[in-house]
Amino acid sequence: MNPEPRVNVTGHLNETVCKLELREGSFSFLTAATMKGFTIGSVALTVFFSAIQWAVVDAEIVELTPSNYDALAKSGTWFIEHFSPYCPHCVHFAPTWQSLGKTHHDLSTTKNFHLGAIDCTVYGDLCNEHNIRGYPTIQLYSNGQFIENYAGSRDFDIMSAYILTASEEHASPASNIPNQKIADVGVNPTGKVVQLTADTFDSQVARSKEPWIIQMYAPWCKYCSQLATVWDQLSTELKGHVNVASINCESSKDAKALCLKQGVTGYPTIKFLSGDVNVEYRGARSVTALSEYTKKANGELQEITGAQLTAIQQDNSVALIHLYTPESKSSLDVIKAVSKHFIADVPFYITSDPISIRHLGYETAELPAIVILKGKHKFVYSSNNYANTPENEQAIRSWVQKEKFPIVSEINLKNAEEILNSNHMLAFGLFDGSKKLEDQKKEFKFMTDAWLDKGNKNSNVLFVWLDGTKWADYVKKVFDIKQSQLPRIVIADPKTNQFYPTDSEGRQLSMDSPQTVLKSIVEAQTGALTPVIARASQQHATTAQIEHPNYSSFIQEHKILTMLIVVVVAGVGYRVYGTKRTQAELLPSTNTKHHE
Repeated sequence: MNPEPRVNVTGHLNETVCKLELREGSFSFLTAATMKGFTIGSVALTVFFSAIQWAVVDAEIVELTPSNYDALAKSGTWFIEHFSPYCPHCVHFAPTWQSLGKTHHDLSTTKNFHLGAIDCTVYGDLCNEHNIRGYPTIQLYSNGQFIENYAGSRDFDIMSAYILTASEEHASPASNIPNQKIADVGVNPTGKVVQLTADTFDSQVARSKEPWIIQMYAPWCKYCSQLATVWDQLSTELKGHVNVASINCESSKDAKALCLKQGVTGYPTIKFLSGDVNVEYRGARSVTALSEYTKKANGELQEITGAQLTAIQQDNSVALIHLYTPESKSSLDVIKAVSKHFIADVPFYITSDPISIRHLGYETAELPAIVILKGKHKFVYSSNNYANTPENEQAIRSWVQKEKFPIVSEINLKNAEEILNSNHMLAFGLFDGSKKLEDQKKEFKFMTDAWLDKGNKNSNVLFVWLDGTKWADYVKKVFDIKQSQLPRIVIADPKTNQFYPTDSEGRQLSMDSPQTVLKSIVEAQTGALTPVIARASQQHATTAQIEHPNYSSFIQEHKILTMLIVVVVAGVGYRVYGTKRTQAELLPSTNTKHHE
C-alpha cells in the first residue's frame, strides 16, 4: 500500500455471490473472500454486474433504502424487487425489470402503484425485515402491509399482467409526493459533494441516522487539494448509498471547534458517521478503496453457513463469528454497532446455521455467543449479555480490540504504534532477513501455536516479529543486539519499557529452544525474570525536556515506540541526503504511513 500523507493541523468483498435459496434451482456459490486468485476478474465482473443492475434503478424504478422506505412505501401499492448485484439471476432479470418499470410508469399517477428495488448487499437489515431468503425476491405491498411474494414466471408478459391486476385490486389515491421527485428522496440523491458548515453539520449529520463520509480539510493543505477530484468521483459512485461531504475546518471559529471536537489532528481527516457510529478512515485514498470501505461500513453483517465457515477456518487471518438463533436475534444490534469500529481490521460474520453452530462447539441453548477465529484457534467472549447498551457495546469493543491481532504479526509502520502502545506483553522475534526469512517465520509460528495449545489464549501476550536486517538501527538502539547476533527473541513489555533477552539462567532466548522461550514468557509475567530497561538517548530526552516537556514525558514513557519513530525519521533523512541505501532498506516495504 502506498503511504497516505497528511499535514499536521498546526502546519475481505465480504459477501456471498448468491444466497442459498434461489427461485430457479439450488446452487452453491463461492464467497468473494475465497476467490483471492481471481481478484482482477472478480472486480471486472462486479463492475459489469453492478452497471447492469443499477441501470434498473432509474426514474421508473424507485431505489428504496431504510431512510426513505417509510416515507414512500407506506403509501400506495408497491411491487418491490430485493436483489444482489452479484447474483447471476438478478443480472439476467434486470432488463425485464427495467422494461416493466418503463411500461407501467404511468400507474404511479393513475393508481398510486410503484415499482421499487432494494439492494440487499447494502441494506441487509431491511431485507431481513422482509424475510428475504433468496435473490431476486419480488414482493407486493399495499400501504405498507405485506400482501404476497410473487411466485409466477419472470416472463415480461406474465409479470405485466400481474402488475395490471394488482394495481386495480389495490388502487388508492395518488400520493401527495409528486412522482417525479420520488427518486430524489433519500441518501445522496444527486451524487454531489455536500459542503458542510458547523451549523449544517449539526442539523444534517449529527441529528441524522443517514450514513456520511466526510473529508475534513484546510484550503492550504496540498494533500486535500489532491483529494478533491477523488471526492467528486466518490460522491458519484456512492449516489443513493452514502452522503459524501466536505468541511473546511478553518472557515470559521465554529468550524475549527467542530473539527477539534471530532478529533482532527491532521489534514485531510476522513470520517465515516452513521447514527452513533463515528470512525476515522485510515486506508488508501483511491475511489475504489474508499467506495468499498464505505459500502462495507454502511452494509450489513454477512450471514454464513458451513462451507463458508470451513473456508474461514482454513485461512489464518482473523475473523469474528456471532452465533445466534431466531429467538436471540436481538443480539445482532449490538454486534452490528461494534462491527463499525473494526471495518478495516476484522471481518464480522453471523450464523444461525445449526451445523455451523455445532461445528464451533455450541448448542443452540447456549446462544448467543461470539468467537474470534485465528486459523485453528478459537477465542471466546466470556459474557452472555448482548443487550444493545453502551456498556455492552464498549465491553465487546474492548475484547475485540484485544483479540483482533493475528496469531503472529509483523511490526511495520501501519501497526507499530498500536501494538507497541498496547497493554500486551510481546514475544518479539528479531529475524535475520538475509537468512531464509520464511523458515524463521514458520518456526516462530510453530512456537506461537504451542503457546496457545497450552491454554494461554487469555494471557495478553502477542507474538510479533520484524526483519532485524532492515531495522538494524532500531534493534541495536533499543535491545543492544547487533545484526550479526540475529535471529534472536526478546520478551518485551512496552508499557514499562522493559525487555527480557535471556532466560532465568542467563541464556539468550532463541528459536532453537522454543520451550525455554515459552517458560520465560510465564516467568516474565510473574516477575521471576530480571528485566532490562529499553535503551534511549539521554541526550535526546534532555533536549526534549528543555524545549518540550510534554515530548520528554512521552519519550520517557514510550521508549520502545519512540526509538522506532526516531530510527524511521533518521532513516528518512538519510534517504533524502544520502544515496547509499534505498527506502526499501530503511523502511518496511509495505503498509507504511507518514505524517508531514
